Amino acid sequence: MTLRNLQIFATVAECCNMTKAAEKLYISQPSVSMAISDIEREYDVSLFDRMGGKLSLTPTGRIMLTHAERVLSAEHSLDSFLREESANVCVRIGVTVTIGSTIFSSILAEMKKEMPHVNYHVMVANTRIIEKQLMNADIDIALVEGEIDNASLEVTPVINDKLVLICSTKHPFSAKGSLELSDLADVPLILREEGSGAREYFERVMREAGIPFTVRWSSYSHSAIIDAVEHDLGVGVVSGMLARKYSGGGRLHICDISGVELDRSFKLVYKKSKFITNILMRFTQICGNTKYFNMAPEQL
Repeated sequence: MTLRNLQIFATVAECCNMTKAAEKLYISQPSVSMAISDIEREYDVSLFDRMGGKLSLTPTGRIMLTHAERVLSAEHSLDSFLREESANVCVRIGVTVTIGSTIFSSILAEMKKEMPHVNYHVMVANTRIIEKQLMNADIDIALVEGEIDNASLEVTPVINDKLVLICSTKHPFSAKGSLELSDLADVPLILREEGSGAREYFERVMREAGIPFTVRWSSYSHSAIIDAVEHDLGVGVVSGMLARKYSGGGRLHICDISGVELDRSFKLVYKKSKFITNILMRFTQICGNTKYFNMAPEQL
């Protein structure tokens, strides 16, 4: 039995006439007759008494009408709910701090321009927290800078970045255009908090190179890192994209770190089991096509 057959049955019961029911439903009278016959034949019941061209419900038909009205009312409520949800759709996006501090507002502005009816809830955190949010279905999709090894998550690199060193204009490093990784041995470092993609990547490179390092300051906040570096409390290792943003006006000096691979990628991440709606598909396309993406590392 289908919802359509239930609707036809309820309309016939209301009109007590198949021709009138057909007119009300904008279908043919034979289609109405067939729907009623299909129900009666499937369940071996009689729903209407046919007397003098007028239909009246049998006892079975009256009970069925009660159930049919309940089902049709629930279907109407569900339809209304889903239509309202469609009109007020909200996409939940996780972004790591560097991405949220640099390029993400431009990406979201492009989405809003193309899809003004869509609402967005954005959560900014480090890679490890974002990964947990994805697995708990607290967010739909994410842009992260750290490494993701969870086999349940689909990971697609979409932007090239590299880590650079920043220091104050008073620091001895400010006279150099580039440094060797070994120059950072035991130099006071100002880095992101543990769990940050940039910090994990840099610390792994230092350990693999066997170079001792000292972290004197950890922060979730890029502005706190920049402020500490400006006051010559240490040097920072940050995204090249972020360094460019804060380097204007002679506030900071940027150094390349040569002789080591510090290139990395920012990645789109979502659960492999996630149904990718048209909205999420367009989001991934905008991320892949935006002017901030697919930059060569030397452009950073």
